[in-house]
Amino acid sequence: MVWEIPDGGLTRSLSEPIVTLEGHTKRVGIVLWHPTAQNILLSAGCDNLILIWDVGCGQSVISIDETHTDLIYSVAWNRNGSMICTTCKDKKIRIIEPRTGAIVAEKEKPHEGSRPVRGIFVSDDKILTTGFSRMSERQVALWDTRKCEPIAMTVPRKSDLFQEDLYPDTIGPDPALTAEEWLSGKNAEPLLISLKDGYVPSKGRELKVNKNVLNVRLPKRSQSSDGGGACADSALQQLTEEIKQLKATVAEQEKRIAHLEGKAAN
Repeated sequence: MVWEIPDGGLTRSLSEPIVTLEGHTKRVGIVLWHPTAQNILLSAGCDNLILIWDVGCGQSVISIDETHTDLIYSVAWNRNGSMICTTCKDKKIRIIEPRTGAIVAEKEKPHEGSRPVRGIFVSDDKILTTGFSRMSERQVALWDTRKCEPIAMTVPRKSDLFQEDLYPDTIGPDPALTAEEWLSGKNAEPLLISLKDGYVPSKGRELKVNKNVLNVRLPKRSQSSDGGGACADSALQQLTEEIKQLKATVAEQEKRIAHLEGKAAN
């Protein structure tokens, strides 16, 4: 479910999400917004399935369903959202092109221990993983994805001053792309903000959602092929079905009211 917190914070309890997404058959453990594309959301569940959603029309547009053979421990987008990094209980770390589902790089047993491994991108070519040795000792490793080999790590120096080389401009909240642009194959670097003087959130940001499209699920497939036509058709079909249900409810209520009025008159 996607919820929207109004500007200024909550003034009352929220009881209804603005959109509900249904597609996983088991518990969802991971949800991640795309770093640059508006309304693109990734989810991973205990069904070993990764779904990528266009929240604006309430549909899953990409399904990565045959890559992971066991529980997915972690998923991370790279800087511009053109790749994802996953770790899995099958003891593999993978770099995947999300729009095609193709595995770009793969490393088996990045850490020898049996406990969960997690990974994130620190640059387009490097990923950081955490895990355990065979003796259950905590480990941190930095990998070059072009070779899938470990490389040296550096330790930050201590200082009370703001260090721009250690804390460079970071990803801000505003999207660099629309959902349609990203799904069509376009990439863009994220819009950055400085943390030197603290972060001041922008105002007036609003999630654009077709609120008539709820609980819509595409047939199982790797990727949407009609560039948005299915979204519009499903929206119309959903709206038509809701109108039929509302008409039936109104008719039933009218019968009930007429019956009650008759009893009251007697």
